[in-house]
Parts: sequence; structure tokens; C-alpha cells
Amino acid sequence: MPDIIKEQLDSIAAGIKAVQDIADRNAERMDALDAKQIDRIADDVTKSMDEIAAIKAKQEATEKLVTELEKKAVRPNGGAIEICSESKAAFLGYLRRGRKMEGEVYTDIARSIASKTLLGASEGDIEMFAKNLVVGNNEDGGYFIRPEVANFMVERIFETSPMRQLANVITISTESVQIPIDDNEAEAEWVGEIDTRSETDTPKIGLLEIHAHELSAKPLVSQRMLDDPGFDVESWLSGKVADIFARTENTAFVIGNGSKQPRGFTTYDAWTTPGTYERGKLEQRESGSAGDFDSDNLIDLQTDLLEVYQPDATWVMQRKTFTKVMQLKDLVDGNYLLNPSMLAQGAPLILLGKPVRFFDDIPAVDTDALAIAYGNFKVGYTIVDRIGIRVLRDPYTSKPFVKFYTTKRVGGDVTNYQAIKLLKLSA
Repeated sequence: MPDIIKEQLDSIAAGIKAVQDIADRNAERMDALDAKQIDRIADDVTKSMDEIAAIKAKQEATEKLVTELEKKAVRPNGGAIEICSESKAAFLGYLRRGRKMEGEVYTDIARSIASKTLLGASEGDIEMFAKNLVVGNNEDGGYFIRPEVANFMVERIFETSPMRQLANVITISTESVQIPIDDNEAEAEWVGEIDTRSETDTPKIGLLEIHAHELSAKPLVSQRMLDDPGFDVESWLSGKVADIFARTENTAFVIGNGSKQPRGFTTYDAWTTPGTYERGKLEQRESGSAGDFDSDNLIDLQTDLLEVYQPDATWVMQRKTFTKVMQLKDLVDGNYLLNPSMLAQGAPLILLGKPVRFFDDIPAVDTDALAIAYGNFKVGYTIVDRIGIRVLRDPYTSKPFVKFYTTKRVGGDVTNYQAIKLLKLSA
């Protein structure tokens, strides 16, 4: 192609030179030429120049195309894969209908991919690459084209009960902590000037002990899995264990029975008489409706809490329970008591002037369920940490697996029996 273009350029150049020579020889006679002759000569010269420009543009386009083809020729995955028709038909049959492929088909496809990927390589290198493709892939599928692995991971999100954000959290250096409880009062009496003074009751101090229970996990990972993957398996596993530890302890802070685990605030018995304090119990208010509640129940529950605890009080319930709260309507016009748009605004959820926190572990709306709590959890519940997450890496006892023996010491219990109120949906 370039030789043909050169010949055309040379021919045009010769024509231009001939025209120039004629013009030079007849320069003295130009005055004698009429206007039509001069215009015809000028048109011929212009036409010749346009032809030169067109040929030059075509040459540049051709050279650009050749350059791109040369780049593709040395670039991996640059060209089409040539596969014989029989192998192509067998491969399409596997893809479309799941038909099993024979070994010859594997070899043909592998050689085609190797030839394309290793452009310019020796025949021995291509043959070795093709064998690796065949040996290293599924005999029923032949996944010769390896998928690209994304640099992110899709994670499942689990809801939990963010108790640590509300409760009092302390760190201890022994197996347990003892907390004195001053919930008793002295006695006094009115007397006259010369009346006999009677002995009065002395206030009694209580003692609450919170133990640090042990939370354990022991996942196993093969040594090869730790050595060869494309991401940090050990860090990923540590994150997964830390997440399940957090959710497990949060569940115990809400519904734990206190045996080898923290005790949850929903597991306490109710005061025998509403409004009358009892140590070791929490006040519960009955909704009066089987498995349901109304706005009056919420107002009553809030006012059950003493004023001293109100400034930092919080509502606690499941997300679905709050949906029922949002659906409460007034009895006159049927309007929602709360503005539903608050959910779309992304602002903190507020109920009767106090924030709402979603606890996935608190019971759902049902008969006889403690579905809603209100109180000052910073005063009412204490979490104790003995030792944070500790990991012992054991590559010896279960070879070829590596054990990640992970533990955490944590406890929790109610420490103020006035500061948390519970709404019980009637049976």
C-alpha cells in the first residue's frame, strides 16, 4: 500500500512540475492569454493540490491502522480465538445445555487460548500453558477463562442491640466486681419536747456482684488458605469473629439468663405492686390490650420514670415495633400522632421528646411480651470488661489447619432497679 501511494505522489509531482515549466516558458505571453485560459490553468493546479491532500490523508489513516494492528499483535488477549468448528459446537453445547465435553475439546480450546495469550511464544511454551489450563480446571466445565475477582466484598448486614452505646461500661482487673447498692432509707419520727425518742430503722446496704463471663470462638483455616488467597484471610476472619462477639454479647445484655453469660434487663420479675420499689426487680406496666398497645401506654410508661432519670432517658424497641408506634392515630380525625416524614429525613428518631434506639433482641410485639423499654440505661445497666478480644494462633494441634482460639471476658447486669421501665403487652 505505501509503494502505490508513493507512485501516485511522484506522478502528481511530475504533473505539477510540468505545469510550472509551461507557466515559466509562457510567462512573457501571459498578458496575451485571455481570462478563460488563465482560469483553466488555475483550476488544474487547484485540482492537483486537492488530490495530493486526499492521498496524504489516506496515507495517514493507513499508517494509523497499521500501527494499531501492530499494537494488538503484541498485546495479550488482543485477537480473536480460533477454535475448530467441532470444538466450538461442543463448547456451546456445554454452555447452553450442560452437555459434557470430551478431553480433545479441552485441548483444542486450551491451545487456542494459549496461542492468543502467548502471542509470539515458542511452541513448547504454548503447549505447556495449554496443559496447565486443561489440568487445572473442572472436568465437567472447563472454565478456561478465569473470572476477575472484585476488590470489594458484598457483606450481609446483621442488626443487633447497641447496648454499649447506652449502658455504663467499666473495665475490671479481676474475675468480678462488687457494687454496693444504697436503695434503703433511714426512719424518722416527730416528737414533742419531752417525749421519749424511739429507736428508728437503720438503712441497709445491698451488694451486687457482676462476673466476667467468657465468650469463645475457635475457627479453623488451612495453612494453604492463609498463604495463597488474594486477600488477607486472617484480618477478614478476625473481623467476622469480632462482629459475632459483639452481637452475641448484645443479645445477652437484653435477654441473657445470667448463667455463664450476662443477665439481660428483660429477664427480671416485675414489682409486686406498681409504683412500689423492690430490689432485684423492675417495674412493668401492663398495656391492657392483648398483644397490643396505644399512645396512652407510652405516656404512662414515660411518666413512671422518676424525673431525676429523665434527662438521659431513651426508648428501646424493635424496628417493627416502632412501625406500630408510627401507625398510631388520634381518635377524632384519624391523623397520625407522629409525622411519618421523620423516617425519610434521616434525623434522630424522637418519641415524646426522647430518642428511640432499635434493639433487635428485645421481644417483638406479641401477647405477654416485654416489647418496649424506657429508661436511663447509663444508670440502670452496667457492662464490665475483663479482657478484650484475645487470639491464640495454634498451627500445631490440627495440622494442616490453623486454629484461631479467640476469647473475650465480659459481664453485665442491672445496677439500678428504678432507672428502667418495661411495657408488657397483655396476654
